[in-house]
Amino acid sequence: MDLIPQPPCDLVDKLPHPTPPFRAELTRTVAGSALKGEHNLQNAILAARLCQGAGASEADILNGIRLFEPLPHRLQEMRFGTKLFINDSIATNPEATKAAIRTYTDRRLSVIVGGYDRDQDFSGLASCLRDAPLHQIWFLPDSGHRIARMLEGADLPAHARRAQNLEEIFSLLGADPDQFDVLLLSPGAPSFNQFRNYEQRGDTFLDLARKHFGPKRRP
Repeated sequence: MDLIPQPPCDLVDKLPHPTPPFRAELTRTVAGSALKGEHNLQNAILAARLCQGAGASEADILNGIRLFEPLPHRLQEMRFGTKLFINDSIATNPEATKAAIRTYTDRRLSVIVGGYDRDQDFSGLASCLRDAPLHQIWFLPDSGHRIARMLEGADLPAHARRAQNLEEIFSLLGADPDQFDVLLLSPGAPSFNQFRNYEQRGDTFLDLARKHFGPKRRP
């Protein structure tokens, strides 16, 4: 779920505020839904205010959140055994990647960043990668390698390294699967240096997860 553009301030001021019990129920419902992260909780609260202003009931709003299905390639989760793979290929800017990282830092998180370099400012993302409790960082060309250079000399996780493509990363992880619990692809950059679009990049990520960590087919 992308960040919802803020309505005009005068409209926001006129919207009803959720009662404390309803806000608590919103928080619990979002936590158990497909909406992940603090940014999506804030989105849901704003959406609830808009819906209430249009006359929707609390029950209908909560049911809509429970049934919500996120877009493919936006924090799209796939699990094999104890391993969780998160396809956030649609994250083509640093802010989206920072939000994704904050969503999963409660587990041993390995994050893949980098893509087509369109000269974005990566200073904020570099600080996030330096300060977040990450277990691994993989830097892909071209922007990922630039971020890696920005972080040279920083106190990074022991497993922080550059790779040339997703295939290389999965080959290395497949050979030593105890390196991570959660693998997050959230490039913070477009895909055009190696893929047609972010959809192909995300599909490749999921295909490689199936190949290296999915159920093995018998001959």
